[in-house]
Amino acid sequence: MSNSKKKISWRDTIFFEKRTMTDVTLQNVYIGMRVERGRHWRDDKWHEDNHLPGTIKAYTNADGMLVEQNSKGEYITDCVAEQTGPAWVVVYWDTQKKSINPIGATGPLGRWWTKSKKKTDHGPPCFSLVQVR
Repeated sequence: MSNSKKKISWRDTIFFEKRTMTDVTLQNVYIGMRVERGRHWRDDKWHEDNHLPGTIKAYTNADGMLVEQNSKGEYITDCVAEQTGPAWVVVYWDTQKKSINPIGATGPLGRWWTKSKKKTDHGPPCFSLVQVR
């Protein structure tokens, strides 16, 4: 009987780790969580991370209330605003940039992230981040 094991390349290991990473959601989010690009990341729009991880500094809870510190962004698209709603996080990236990202939010997203031709105010839940372990 042979005790040989199949060798796993580093590429297979990275692919496996990416496939098994956990979406950041309202059920598991916490301040200080380390995150990176998730399954709904928009490569064509979001560049703040430069493919590096970041840290969650704030989030909006199920009631849309801000928990912890806001990003102090200049524009409504880079800070949590009154109309942001539930399931968004403020991420400080290791690149020294910050952004807000959806973690199951359904709106106000619409076609800007789903790339849908249909005009709509809300899209299906968007999970843009995964937890780094």
